[in-house]
Amino acid sequence: MKVSELYKSVAQLGFEDSLEEDDRFFYAANRALLQVCKLKPAVSRYVLNHRPLANLITSSSFAPIERIEDLTFEAESAKAYYFEADGNGVAYVEKYVVESGEWSVVGTVAMSSTGAFVAYKGFIKDGAEFIDGRVRLRLSGEFIYSVRNVALYAFLRSSSAADIPAFEPFTRYDIKTLVSDFLALCCPPIQEDDEGEVLNQTYRTEGDSVLLLPYDKKGAYKVLYERMPTPLENDGAASDDETEIDLDEELCSLLPILVAAYVWVDDEPSKSEYYLALYRERAADIERRKVNNTPVRYRNTNGW
Repeated sequence: MKVSELYKSVAQLGFEDSLEEDDRFFYAANRALLQVCKLKPAVSRYVLNHRPLANLITSSSFAPIERIEDLTFEAESAKAYYFEADGNGVAYVEKYVVESGEWSVVGTVAMSSTGAFVAYKGFIKDGAEFIDGRVRLRLSGEFIYSVRNVALYAFLRSSSAADIPAFEPFTRYDIKTLVSDFLALCCPPIQEDDEGEVLNQTYRTEGDSVLLLPYDKKGAYKVLYERMPTPLENDGAASDDETEIDLDEELCSLLPILVAAYVWVDDEPSKSEYYLALYRERAADIERRKVNNTPVRYRNTNGW
């Protein structure tokens, strides 16, 4: 269906040849477009490359460690650090001096928090240069403190400290910020990775658009999401607009009565109520058919 065809259909439903305001028509049409598309959502996919940086600290865990004495983490040629701490103290970034056999401080980070974990991250440099050799992160406090998610990274994503990733059990991806036509996550949003391995329920969702992938499940994942239809733009006379509406034909057939219900709501409330009731009846029929045509999926829980 073209915009001009929708416009003429809406006008005829009001027993008119044209509508008074194109702006009102386009506003109503875009509102209806978002409502109708949810009956049979168009599905798109986004390939999410989930590659968390390797942590050089093999003994590091996500569980908090509570200490009052110094706590150290060492690695070879690490370029960046990340940790979360609750308490007051100082984190020393140090390099090992082979000639003297001692550790030399190249940077400090003041830790200040009471009752909540605060994230700290930065580059490991001696002056302006990265260190080629043994480095360590030494946390020290006069009073008790807690630390978790400590990481030393050998690789960087960019020259900006803001791009040093958090070391956490799940990485958050807000899909609506990654695609321009996001409407909602499908259920399920992920079925398998690029190698055909089923992810099952090891991932999580947060809110309407955030996907959380486990740190140890690297891979390229096909994220399925419901696509928002292209909105209609008021670039000229709607009666002459030859733009194709971004919906399948069955859904397009519902648009005129719903747009008419919105357009005539002020001037002809009874007419508007009639068209809205007609829309709801036809929408319910589509919903019923969708449920009846949904295949039943069996899930084996016994391993056979």
